[in-house]
Amino acid sequence: MVTKLTVKEYAELLEISTVAVYKKISNQTINSIKENNKTLVIVEDKELTNFSKITNKQKNNLQINSLESYLKVENKQLKKQVKKLQKELKKSQDTKESLLMNYVSEMKNLYLPPGQKVEKKKKSKKGGKTK
Repeated sequence: MVTKLTVKEYAELLEISTVAVYKKISNQTINSIKENNKTLVIVEDKELTNFSKITNKQKNNLQINSLESYLKVENKQLKKQVKKLQKELKKSQDTKESLLMNYVSEMKNLYLPPGQKVEKKKKSKKGGKTK
C-alpha cells in the first residue's frame, strides 16, 4: 500500500528542506504525482515505518555515508582528468619546443648571407641538444 504526502510533510518526515525534496523529485530519486495542482510524494507504507525507526543520528550518518561515496567517485574522476591534462600539457610543451627550435633555425637562415645555412639542432637520446 502507498501513502501520498505533501512535499512539506515529506520534508518534515526526513527533516530536510522542501527544496531538497523538489530536487529529489526532479532527479527522479523519489516518486511523485500532481493532484489538484499539488505535488504529492508517493511513499510505500513500509517506508513510513522505516522512517519512524531511524533516529536523527542515523539519518545524519546515512547522509554522511552517501556524501562520502559521492565524493570518492568525484575524486577518482578528477584524478583521471588531471592525468589526461598532464599528458596533453606535456605533448603541447614538446610541440612548442620543437616549433620554436625550427622557427629560430629558419630565422637564422633568413639573416645569413646566401650560401650559408644553419643546421637544425636535433635532440639527443639523453634529452640534450646536439648540432
